[in-house]
Amino acid sequence: MKVDVDCTMKNGEAEISISLLERVSREEFDEFTELMRREGFEYDSYDHSNFFRTDSPAMLRAMLNFLEKEFDVSATLTGSRKYTWEERDTFVEEFATSNGQ
Repeated sequence: MKVDVDCTMKNGEAEISISLLERVSREEFDEFTELMRREGFEYDSYDHSNFFRTDSPAMLRAMLNFLEKEFDVSATLTGSRKYTWEERDTFVEEFATSNGQ
C-alpha cells in the first residue's frame, strides 16, 4: 500500500501525518485505519489523514521504521531543512539534537 508521510519538527515535537496515495477497497481502508489506531495514530477527518506526535527521538525512529516495514513510502521530512525518506536517520539525529538528547 502506498502512503504519503509528512513529518515536521516544531516546538520540540515531531508530528507524523500519513495519507493513502492510492484508492483502496473499504476493507483495505478499514484494515489500514485499524492498524494506524493500534500504533497510536489519530485520524483527522478534516484532511483524511492519520497523525502521531512525539517528543521522543526513539519513538520517532520506531515509527519511521514501522512505516518503512509496512508500506511503500513517499515522504517529506522537515527540520532545519527538507530531508528525503532515505535521509530519515539524519532527520531523527537532528530531532534528537534539537531536543538535547
